[in-house]
Amino acid sequence: MDITVFDRELDPLIREDKVGVEVGFIRRKPRKIHPLHLLKAFCILLPQGPSLRTLAMVLSVLCAEAVSKQAVAKRIGKSWVEFLKQILALLLCRQLGTASAESLFAGFNRVLLHDSSTLPLPQALASYYPGTGNQFGRNAQAVLDIKSRSYVYFSLTPFTRNDQTAASDVLGLLQAGDLVIRDLGYFALKVLAGISGAGAFFISRFGYRCSLYNPDGPLDLPCLLRKEGRLDRLVRIGCSEKLPVRIVAIPVPSHVAEKRRRALRQSRDRRLNPSKDHLFLLGWAIFITNVTQEVWGADQIAEAYGLRWRIEIVFKAWKSHFGITSYSHSASLYQIESLIYTRLILILLFHTTVYNPLFTHVDRQFTKKLSLLKLSAFFVNYHWLIPLIAASTNKKLFDDILTHFCTYDKRKRPNYENSFEVAARWAKLS
Repeated sequence: MDITVFDRELDPLIREDKVGVEVGFIRRKPRKIHPLHLLKAFCILLPQGPSLRTLAMVLSVLCAEAVSKQAVAKRIGKSWVEFLKQILALLLCRQLGTASAESLFAGFNRVLLHDSSTLPLPQALASYYPGTGNQFGRNAQAVLDIKSRSYVYFSLTPFTRNDQTAASDVLGLLQAGDLVIRDLGYFALKVLAGISGAGAFFISRFGYRCSLYNPDGPLDLPCLLRKEGRLDRLVRIGCSEKLPVRIVAIPVPSHVAEKRRRALRQSRDRRLNPSKDHLFLLGWAIFITNVTQEVWGADQIAEAYGLRWRIEIVFKAWKSHFGITSYSHSASLYQIESLIYTRLILILLFHTTVYNPLFTHVDRQFTKKLSLLKLSAFFVNYHWLIPLIAASTNKKLFDDILTHFCTYDKRKRPNYENSFEVAARWAKLS
């Protein structure tokens, strides 16, 4: 990725929005180390965890004068981390107006996928980021709007703050007409009630232990599924909440059901002790939602939920190719925080200034789908090839590289972009 993107995208933010002034990082006109130069230095040294010495060397080139590692150390503190948080927040907010509607989701304001990933940290930092047993690190909570292909929210919290605790974070982000799609880890009836109360919508996996009610009394879900085989009806959920929802149950292939049951039986968590009814229900994909039948049929609910794993692909790109888990064992707390936030900023810029334009180009010109993971790997591991490609007499070389090495392979299992198109076709047929 060309580092001039930092000047184009970030310098106006720093100057016009006075980023850094409020948090105390910028107190006067920088004499040597400009904040943009320091951010560039961190990103240039990706994916390794840069030392103060390597940062000083890169900064010396960017600033056109020698910079000592002591000067760098003085700049990397609490105010620097807060400055990075401001930059990330402004970049995220700026992306909210770029939504391009897809057919399936045309009736919704935004489609928010909420997921998390654990970022392992050096053992020396266990006291800062506590965990359970021998596990510690940070949880990265992220909300991705798949209509605009942009990030709405990032939060870095201690490992002990799990998805269940973070479930309510989405309430502060909601706008009327949003659709929230999350997995079972975030299941909380009070939060679902809050989403509905905000004029927004949700799709969630069904929590097995929750009670269901018909207007005339309790509903026996296993009994009903044994009788009907498939389900799509309005019910109330929760002993005390009695939240009105629509429950959708679709049978899964037998091999999928057996794989689920085998995994549950072999779970090391002996507290689960699955009952016969629980094992039986693993033969269905069961969702609860407040999206009406007039908007989506049962199959469309399943298609929409299937797109949730897109955000997992993004997390995989962070860990696999952007060095999000690479840190120096001697790094300080603020150095670790700096590495996390600068890498998230770089990933966001990469997504919006590199991946999105190239995805559109490859799709239109070659009817192929660009893989985020493969493109990430190319830019991180083979960035030194880009000047050689640009200097080549073969003007189509870059397109050849993209289509041969950075697109999805032909396979029976659909990739995310194929799934998105299938979901769109469902909307046209309804």
